[in-house]
Amino acid sequence: MSLIPILVGLPGAGKSSIVRTVGARLGLEVFESDPFFRVCRALPPGTNDPRRAITERFVDRVRRLFPESGDAVAADAAAVDDRGQCILHDGKHFRDKHGEDVFRAYEIEMLCWTWKAGELARKIPDLSASAPRFVEVRDLFSPANGYLPVLVDTPRSLLCRNLLADYARVVEERDRGRPDATIRGGYEAKLDAALIDLPPGNSSERARVLLTTVAEIVDQDTAQRMETYRKFALRSIVPSQTTTVAACAEAVIALVAQHAHLASA
Repeated sequence: MSLIPILVGLPGAGKSSIVRTVGARLGLEVFESDPFFRVCRALPPGTNDPRRAITERFVDRVRRLFPESGDAVAADAAAVDDRGQCILHDGKHFRDKHGEDVFRAYEIEMLCWTWKAGELARKIPDLSASAPRFVEVRDLFSPANGYLPVLVDTPRSLLCRNLLADYARVVEERDRGRPDATIRGGYEAKLDAALIDLPPGNSSERARVLLTTVAEIVDQDTAQRMETYRKFALRSIVPSQTTTVAACAEAVIALVAQHAHLASA
């Protein structure tokens, strides 16, 4: 049986679009981790939903690894909002109060539980860009477990362009009455902050600030993540400004076929 491709790369690399196309071509369902992540965090205490076990496992993990945060996290895990949802569902509240490392601890527990529960069987994972930074996640999605890690090594200029397009989409959705619109990874918060002191109406200065901020984000992500991605990935593709999503998907499928051929040789 061929390995299932798992794409890694920086935010804005185009992974989700490529994954959906690869899934359609291979006849495989895509496991979208972000929506699943939000659903699991929203499950209140006392529910019969078995996914609530993820929250309990997460609290235990925090008590072991981040004992200074244990009581506060346990209190939030036991609390509900006025809609009956666990308040951990609010990603901004979660990150602001407990920090990014604790937030990602939940993601790790979610992925481990999902794997053991069989939710990932014969599905192509669409993970956050942060998930492969953690050794437990890399071990989970390794060739030993049936996966072929492929790096989407998108050039800096294209990463910037894609993130700017994502932010334009967020602004448009807000204008249409969706104040909770977001970019995967929460990058809209950094861009909002960069624009907060600009006077209205100065479109050229706004564009300059956005481009500068996005470039800083990409450079920081590159410094923090790319070495880990390169060590994890067994194959890579390099999209260009003119490469279509369909062409990227075909390149990934070809790498899977090539790896299967080499493995059987």
